[in-house]
Amino acid sequence: LAMQALVLKKHRLANAFLLSVSTIEPRKNFTGLLDAFALIKEKTTQDLVLVGQMGWKNRGIGEKIDKLGLKNRVHFLGYISDEDLGVLYSTATAFIFPSLYEGFGFTPLEAMGMGCAVAASNVSCMPEVLGGAALYFSPVDIEDMADKMLLLCTDPGLARDYAERSRVQASLYNWRNAAAKTFSLYSEIIQS
Repeated sequence: LAMQALVLKKHRLANAFLLSVSTIEPRKNFTGLLDAFALIKEKTTQDLVLVGQMGWKNRGIGEKIDKLGLKNRVHFLGYISDEDLGVLYSTATAFIFPSLYEGFGFTPLEAMGMGCAVAASNVSCMPEVLGGAALYFSPVDIEDMADKMLLLCTDPGLARDYAERSRVQASLYNWRNAAAKTFSLYSEIIQS
């Protein structure tokens, strides 16, 4: 708890917040996330914390935050250490992953491994990777995204349930399992 307090103080964060981690670029849908958060900002005291480096075509994010009246409610931390990120994952009420498309989705799994409830877009590989351990929304349906975010903010029992599911789901993805599956696949190919 002392480490948690130090990290939260260092980044000027309250104890309850929503977290999103990714490179800031169009396919990660941060503009949609900001629109969704703007819909719930009066219904929750929790802030939105964004972590990640600026990617391509990221201009306008700051202006959008100002335009939506979120300047005091959205905290953009940029790149932070793995140690600090681990504390944020384990402290956040929920991890929000609004990506429009994704190759695999390591970041929500990383959050799950730290016992964080996850709400994620229902596109590409996300339902396959995250299974029944995440609340899903359409990344192009801002109201759907906002509803799922607010649900996790206002229903602590539901957030705890998804946090517990998260740890179980994340445990399915480890290097020992990956190595065993790779070995099995190579063995099958060689025998055929």
